[in-house]
Amino acid sequence: MGGSIGVTVREENGKEHRMCRWTNTLPWFITNLRFLNKDPKHLEAYLEQWNIMKADYDNHKNEWESIKQKYGRDAWNHEPFENNMTGCYAPYAFLAPQGYGLVVVDMQKDIVLDFQGYTSLDTIHGVSIASDMSSVAPGLHEFVIGGQQTKKLSKKAFYLKNDFLNSVRFRELFEAGRITKAIMDIRYPDKLISLNGKSLNDTIDLLENDVEKFLQFPINMSPYEVIKYKEHNSKEAQRMQVKIKELGFTLSDEEESMWDEWIESTSG
Repeated sequence: MGGSIGVTVREENGKEHRMCRWTNTLPWFITNLRFLNKDPKHLEAYLEQWNIMKADYDNHKNEWESIKQKYGRDAWNHEPFENNMTGCYAPYAFLAPQGYGLVVVDMQKDIVLDFQGYTSLDTIHGVSIASDMSSVAPGLHEFVIGGQQTKKLSKKAFYLKNDFLNSVRFRELFEAGRITKAIMDIRYPDKLISLNGKSLNDTIDLLENDVEKFLQFPINMSPYEVIKYKEHNSKEAQRMQVKIKELGFTLSDEEESMWDEWIESTSG
Protein backbone atom coordinates (compact mmCIF):
# COMPACT_ATOMS: atom_id res chain seq x y z
CA MET A 1 0.00 0.00 0.00
CA GLY A 2 2.71 2.45 0.94
CA GLY A 3 2.55 5.81 2.64
CA SER A 4 4.74 8.79 3.41
CA ILE A 5 8.52 8.81 3.72
CA GLY A 6 11.20 11.46 4.13
CA VAL A 7 13.36 11.90 1.04
CA THR A 8 16.23 14.33 0.63
CA VAL A 9 18.13 14.76 -2.63
CA ARG A 10 21.30 16.82 -2.99
CA GLU A 11 22.15 17.53 -6.61
CA GLU A 12 25.70 17.62 -7.94
CA ASN A 13 25.55 21.43 -7.87
CA GLY A 14 24.75 21.34 -4.14
CA LYS A 15 21.06 22.23 -4.41
CA GLU A 16 19.01 20.37 -1.81
CA HIS A 17 15.44 19.11 -1.96
CA ARG A 18 14.07 18.12 1.44
CA MET A 19 10.76 16.41 0.92
CA CYS A 20 8.01 14.18 2.23
CA ARG A 21 7.06 11.82 -0.60
CA TRP A 22 4.89 8.82 -1.38
CA THR A 23 6.83 5.56 -0.92
CA ASN A 24 5.52 4.00 -4.12
CA THR A 25 7.64 6.18 -6.42
CA LEU A 26 10.93 5.22 -4.71
CA PRO A 27 11.64 2.01 -6.68
CA TRP A 28 11.02 3.83 -9.97
CA PHE A 29 13.31 6.69 -8.93
CA ILE A 30 16.29 4.72 -7.62
CA THR A 31 16.26 1.21 -9.15
CA ASN A 32 16.43 2.82 -12.54
CA LEU A 33 19.22 3.02 -15.13
CA ARG A 34 18.43 6.73 -15.57
CA PHE A 35 19.18 7.33 -11.91
CA LEU A 36 22.51 5.51 -12.13
CA ASN A 37 23.40 7.48 -15.27
CA LYS A 38 22.48 10.71 -13.46
CA ASP A 39 20.05 11.67 -16.18
CA PRO A 40 18.88 15.20 -15.26
CA LYS A 41 15.51 14.57 -16.90
CA HIS A 42 14.90 11.63 -14.57
CA LEU A 43 15.58 13.76 -11.50
CA GLU A 44 13.41 16.49 -12.94
CA ALA A 45 10.58 14.00 -13.41
CA TYR A 46 10.89 12.82 -9.79
CA LEU A 47 10.86 16.36 -8.44
CA GLU A 48 7.99 17.51 -10.66
CA GLN A 49 5.11 16.34 -8.47
CA TRP A 50 6.82 17.66 -5.34
CA ASN A 51 7.33 21.07 -6.90
CA ILE A 52 3.67 21.16 -7.93
CA MET A 53 2.53 20.35 -4.40
CA LYS A 54 4.97 22.79 -2.83
CA ALA A 55 3.83 25.64 -5.09
CA ASP A 56 0.20 24.73 -4.36
CA TYR A 57 0.87 24.80 -0.62
CA ASP A 58 2.79 28.08 -0.75
CA ASN A 59 0.01 29.72 -2.79
CA HIS A 60 -2.65 28.72 -0.27
CA LYS A 61 -0.65 28.74 2.95
CA ASN A 62 -2.32 31.80 4.53
CA GLU A 63 -5.77 30.58 3.55
CA TRP A 64 -5.00 27.15 4.99
CA GLU A 65 -3.87 28.63 8.31
CA SER A 66 -7.15 30.56 8.55
CA ILE A 67 -9.15 27.41 7.79
CA LYS A 68 -7.33 25.47 10.50
CA GLN A 69 -8.07 28.17 13.04
CA LYS A 70 -11.73 28.26 12.02
CA TYR A 71 -12.49 24.54 11.73
CA GLY A 72 -9.91 22.90 13.98
CA ARG A 73 -9.86 19.13 13.54
CA ASP A 74 -12.39 19.40 10.74
CA ALA A 75 -10.07 21.59 8.66
CA TRP A 76 -9.13 18.68 6.38
CA ASN A 77 -12.66 18.72 4.99
CA HIS A 78 -12.12 22.31 3.84
CA GLU A 79 -8.69 22.12 2.19
CA PRO A 80 -8.06 25.00 -0.24
CA PHE A 81 -5.45 23.15 -2.29
CA GLU A 82 -5.79 22.41 -5.99
CA ASN A 83 -3.85 19.13 -5.75
CA ASN A 84 -5.59 16.55 -3.58
CA MET A 85 -2.28 15.26 -2.15
CA THR A 86 -0.78 18.65 -1.25
CA GLY A 87 -1.96 18.63 2.33
CA CYS A 88 -0.48 15.18 2.93
CA TYR A 89 3.05 15.94 1.79
CA ALA A 90 3.98 19.50 0.86
CA PRO A 91 4.26 21.13 4.30
CA TYR A 92 6.66 18.49 5.58
CA ALA A 93 9.95 19.46 3.94
CA PHE A 94 12.39 18.13 6.51
CA LEU A 95 15.63 16.14 6.56
CA ALA A 96 14.32 13.69 9.13
CA PRO A 97 12.54 10.31 9.24
CA GLN A 98 8.84 10.45 8.44
CA GLY A 99 6.28 7.68 8.01
CA TYR A 100 8.24 4.71 6.69
CA GLY A 101 11.60 6.35 7.43
CA LEU A 102 14.14 8.34 5.43
CA VAL A 103 16.17 8.08 2.22
CA VAL A 104 18.99 10.51 1.47
CA VAL A 105 20.45 10.71 -2.05
CA ASP A 106 23.74 12.60 -2.21
CA MET A 107 24.63 13.10 -5.87
CA GLN A 108 27.75 15.05 -4.94
CA LYS A 109 29.37 12.21 -3.02
CA ASP A 110 27.53 9.35 -4.74
CA ILE A 111 25.97 7.96 -1.56
CA VAL A 112 22.45 6.75 -0.84
CA LEU A 113 21.45 6.42 2.83
CA ASP A 114 18.63 3.90 3.21
CA PHE A 115 16.62 3.92 6.47
CA GLN A 116 13.32 2.28 5.56
CA GLY A 117 11.76 -1.12 5.00
CA TYR A 118 9.23 -0.38 2.30
CA THR A 119 11.39 -1.42 -0.64
CA SER A 120 14.89 -2.47 -1.61
CA LEU A 121 16.93 0.30 -3.21
CA ASP A 122 19.54 -1.99 -4.78
CA THR A 123 17.53 -5.05 -5.80
CA ILE A 124 14.62 -5.90 -8.08
CA HIS A 125 12.42 -8.74 -6.86
CA GLY A 126 11.32 -11.47 -9.20
CA VAL A 127 7.83 -11.46 -7.71
CA SER A 128 7.30 -7.85 -8.77
CA ILE A 129 8.53 -8.65 -12.29
CA ALA A 130 6.29 -11.71 -12.47
CA SER A 131 3.40 -9.51 -11.37
CA ASP A 132 4.02 -7.21 -14.34
CA MET A 133 4.17 -10.24 -16.64
CA SER A 134 0.82 -11.52 -15.37
CA SER A 135 -0.90 -8.16 -15.78
CA VAL A 136 -3.63 -7.86 -18.37
CA ALA A 137 -2.46 -6.37 -21.64
CA PRO A 138 -4.44 -3.21 -22.47
CA GLY A 139 -7.05 -3.97 -25.10
CA LEU A 140 -6.15 -7.64 -25.35
CA HIS A 141 -9.43 -9.37 -24.60
CA GLU A 142 -10.84 -12.41 -26.31
CA PHE A 143 -14.52 -13.23 -26.15
CA VAL A 144 -14.98 -16.96 -25.85
CA ILE A 145 -17.89 -19.25 -25.01
CA GLY A 146 -18.68 -18.78 -21.35
CA GLY A 147 -17.39 -15.25 -21.01
CA GLN A 148 -14.43 -12.96 -21.54
CA GLN A 149 -10.88 -14.25 -21.44
CA THR A 150 -7.94 -11.91 -20.96
CA LYS A 151 -4.46 -12.22 -22.37
CA LYS A 152 -1.49 -11.61 -20.09
CA LEU A 153 1.39 -9.35 -21.04
CA SER A 154 3.98 -12.08 -20.42
CA LYS A 155 7.26 -11.16 -22.18
CA LYS A 156 5.69 -8.08 -23.75
CA ALA A 157 5.84 -6.48 -20.27
CA PHE A 158 9.60 -6.04 -20.70
CA TYR A 159 9.27 -3.97 -23.87
CA LEU A 160 6.58 -1.45 -23.00
CA LYS A 161 7.49 2.24 -22.91
CA ASN A 162 6.82 2.60 -19.21
CA ASP A 163 9.76 2.52 -16.82
CA PHE A 164 7.42 2.52 -13.82
CA LEU A 165 7.14 -1.21 -14.56
CA ASN A 166 9.71 -3.36 -12.74
CA SER A 167 9.92 -5.54 -15.84
CA VAL A 168 11.00 -2.61 -18.04
CA ARG A 169 13.59 -1.37 -15.55
CA PHE A 170 14.87 -4.93 -15.15
CA ARG A 171 15.39 -5.29 -18.91
CA GLU A 172 17.20 -1.95 -19.15
CA LEU A 173 19.47 -2.77 -16.21
CA PHE A 174 20.13 -6.31 -17.49
CA GLU A 175 21.03 -5.09 -20.98
CA ALA A 176 23.34 -2.45 -19.46
CA GLY A 177 25.23 -5.15 -17.55
CA ARG A 178 23.93 -3.92 -14.19
CA ILE A 179 22.27 -7.23 -13.28
CA THR A 180 24.57 -10.26 -13.57
CA LYS A 181 23.37 -12.58 -10.80
CA ALA A 182 20.37 -13.67 -8.78
CA ILE A 183 19.78 -14.66 -5.16
CA MET A 184 17.47 -17.62 -4.54
CA ASP A 185 17.19 -17.20 -0.77
CA ILE A 186 17.74 -13.85 0.97
CA ARG A 187 18.85 -15.78 4.08
CA TYR A 188 21.88 -16.96 2.11
CA PRO A 189 22.94 -13.95 0.01
CA ASP A 190 26.27 -15.58 -0.84
CA LYS A 191 24.53 -18.40 -2.70
CA LEU A 192 24.23 -16.76 -6.07
CA ILE A 193 23.02 -17.85 -9.46
CA SER A 194 25.23 -16.45 -12.18
CA LEU A 195 23.46 -14.92 -15.15
CA ASN A 196 26.66 -14.61 -17.15
CA GLY A 197 26.14 -16.05 -20.60
CA LYS A 198 22.37 -16.04 -20.20
CA SER A 199 20.23 -14.01 -22.54
CA LEU A 200 17.39 -11.84 -21.40
CA ASN A 201 14.95 -14.48 -22.67
CA ASP A 202 16.75 -17.16 -20.63
CA THR A 203 16.37 -15.04 -17.52
CA ILE A 204 12.73 -14.21 -18.25
CA ASP A 205 12.02 -17.93 -18.64
CA LEU A 206 13.25 -18.42 -15.05
CA LEU A 207 10.61 -16.02 -13.80
CA GLU A 208 7.80 -18.06 -15.34
CA ASN A 209 8.62 -20.87 -12.92
CA ASP A 210 6.71 -20.84 -9.62
CA VAL A 211 9.94 -21.27 -7.64
CA GLU A 212 12.32 -19.05 -9.58
CA LYS A 213 9.90 -16.13 -9.54
CA PHE A 214 11.06 -15.58 -5.95
CA LEU A 215 14.57 -14.79 -7.18
CA GLN A 216 16.04 -11.45 -6.21
CA PHE A 217 18.27 -9.55 -8.61
CA PRO A 218 20.99 -7.35 -7.05
CA ILE A 219 21.82 -4.22 -9.04
CA ASN A 220 25.30 -2.84 -9.59
CA MET A 221 24.56 0.64 -8.22
CA SER A 222 27.85 2.23 -9.32
CA PRO A 223 28.72 5.08 -8.96
CA TYR A 224 26.52 5.06 -5.86
CA GLU A 225 27.22 3.36 -2.56
CA VAL A 226 24.02 2.33 -0.79
CA ILE A 227 24.40 2.39 3.00
CA LYS A 228 21.58 0.59 4.78
CA TYR A 229 20.27 1.17 8.28
CA LYS A 230 17.87 -1.13 10.10
CA GLU A 231 14.45 0.48 10.19
CA HIS A 232 12.71 1.48 13.44
CA ASN A 233 15.94 1.05 15.39
CA SER A 234 17.12 3.91 17.60
CA LYS A 235 20.84 3.06 17.39
CA GLU A 236 20.65 2.79 13.61
CA ALA A 237 18.82 6.14 13.49
CA GLN A 238 21.63 7.71 15.50
CA ARG A 239 24.22 6.20 13.15
CA MET A 240 22.42 7.64 10.15
CA GLN A 241 22.10 11.06 11.75
CA VAL A 242 25.87 11.10 12.34
CA LYS A 243 26.52 10.08 8.73
CA ILE A 244 24.22 12.81 7.42
CA LYS A 245 26.24 15.42 9.30
CA GLU A 246 29.52 13.87 8.13
CA LEU A 247 28.31 14.38 4.56
CA GLY A 248 27.97 18.09 5.27
CA PHE A 249 24.20 18.41 5.73
CA THR A 250 23.03 20.89 8.37
CA LEU A 251 19.96 20.12 10.46
CA SER A 252 17.64 22.87 11.69
CA ASP A 253 16.48 22.99 15.32
CA GLU A 254 13.10 21.62 14.20
CA GLU A 255 14.78 18.75 12.35
CA GLU A 256 16.95 17.97 15.38
CA SER A 257 13.78 17.76 17.48
CA MET A 258 12.17 15.44 14.92
CA TRP A 259 15.21 13.15 15.08
CA ASP A 260 15.11 13.17 18.90
CA GLU A 261 11.42 12.22 18.86
CA TRP A 262 12.02 9.46 16.31
CA ILE A 263 14.94 8.02 18.27
CA GLU A 264 13.00 8.15 21.52
CA SER A 265 9.97 6.45 19.94
CA THR A 266 12.10 3.56 18.63
CA SER A 267 14.26 3.01 21.71
CA GLY A 268 13.54 0.23 24.14
